[in-house]
Amino acid sequence: MLTLRTGRAVRGTVMGVWNPNTDNYRWILINSEPILDPEIKPGAGSGHFIPGHHRAQQAEETLKKNKEKFEILSDTASRLLATEEPQNWLTNFARK
Repeated sequence: MLTLRTGRAVRGTVMGVWNPNTDNYRWILINSEPILDPEIKPGAGSGHFIPGHHRAQQAEETLKKNKEKFEILSDTASRLLATEEPQNWLTNFARK
């Protein structure tokens, strides 16, 4: 897409492609070149997709989500241990 917008070559760029079947992004590594030919309409390009990159990107996303969940859990546990009335705090927290 960047090549089509700018007319510049792109090398080793990560691109997210929406997959409606899985309701998620599929991450690919892409190289692309603009096609500079007066016979071909402007905005044309050629791309080369490098397979396998999506697994690393998905692993990074999962790790990030799990880290966020752990931080919430850790913060909640710390607050519960620090409060004199953990049941009241937990009830109030659940209402939010």
